[in-house]
Amino acid sequence: PTKPRDPKARDAGPDESQHSGPYRLDPTEDQRSGLSPVGDLTLGLGPTEDQRLGLGPVGELTMGLDPTKDQRLGLGPVGELTMRLGPTEDQSLGLGPVGDQTMGLDPTVDERLGIGPVGDITMGLSPTVNQRLGLGPVGDLTMGLDPTKDQRLGLGP
Repeated sequence: PTKPRDPKARDAGPDESQHSGPYRLDPTEDQRSGLSPVGDLTLGLGPTEDQRLGLGPVGELTMGLDPTKDQRLGLGPVGELTMRLGPTEDQSLGLGPVGDQTMGLDPTVDERLGIGPVGDITMGLSPTVNQRLGLGPVGDLTMGLDPTKDQRLGLGP
């Protein structure tokens, strides 16, 4: 039931048997077909064309624009979305230097609203008022009583 061997057929040599998978193309043909040396699919174009189409050197999608245009479109140096504004405008919108949301107010106003220098919420009151309300120097809640009364109520120093 097996077919007779064609006498004109040649045996697979070492070059042909080294390739695995369905393509069995040499590196040049692989590249023309859009396969990189490790087999992942790319556009099969030169670096310049890839960059014009928005593919970075390792194939990830980018805007394909120069850094200035990328920044105007709101893409940072590693592709993360930003507000695409200058530092001053970013800060007035409440974006810190690394894009995290803050109140966008100057330090004095932030402190009046009870926001500390790293954005944590506090009472925003002077130390004396904070202590009268029962807030310790680092904002933790205490009874706000003098040490003797605190100890009588079972609160430590």
